[in-house]
Amino acid sequence: MKTVKILSFLIALTSISCATTSNFAKNDLKNDFFKNKTITFTLNEKSKMNVSYSGPRAGFERQPDVKEAFKKSIEELAYETKLDLKFKETSNTTSTSEMNVDAEVTEILWVFNLSSATMKTTINYTLKNDPKVHTINSNYKNMTAGNEKNNLIRTFKIANYSLLKELEK
Repeated sequence: MKTVKILSFLIALTSISCATTSNFAKNDLKNDFFKNKTITFTLNEKSKMNVSYSGPRAGFERQPDVKEAFKKSIEELAYETKLDLKFKETSNTTSTSEMNVDAEVTEILWVFNLSSATMKTTINYTLKNDPKVHTINSNYKNMTAGNEKNNLIRTFKIANYSLLKELEK
């Protein structure tokens, strides 16, 4: 009986400690920097639009709609951070308080191990009137495989949040 309790505790601890968070409601962004700014994200047409797989896996491959997952990640991040973040199909900027971000997804890789799965993305962000390219690598790891769409949304949210952290510096 004692062995079962110890084993249950270890499984629970592993499950809790290995998962990456993707809820940014309790964020540490500098709200003064983003005050009165609208940040619009567009997905570059050169972006990779399918998931690559690595490692042993079971089940069917269901390619998610990358553009829809990216849009959903922006909407969720805007809701959680209370910032004015928007997704636009084109990068037409009309307001001086609007910051336009072009995102080019260069890698989407889902890596499977025996006990976990990690979705990895690489996104190159460029801002209008700024030649610097911000390359963000993001990972979302969970103890079960999950599904392509939800894991992709989470990695995009992590990448977009990381870009916001970099911009406020």
